[in-house]
Amino acid sequence: MPQSIEAKNYLANIDEEELWQKAFNSEEISNTEDYIEKYPKGKYIKNAVSRKSELKN
Repeated sequence: MPQSIEAKNYLANIDEEELWQKAFNSEEISNTEDYIEKYPKGKYIKNAVSRKSELKN
């Protein structure tokens, strides 16, 4: 049974939220880079770029 567009969007949002939480709660810069790479126009992109800068220092 094919998924509706709404269901696909919902699941995509969950994926983005989970990846952002992983990046936000991690001291590993690679997790933040993963978020930036996968969601360059994501909901948390500004936060991710700031987080990456913080982790570099």
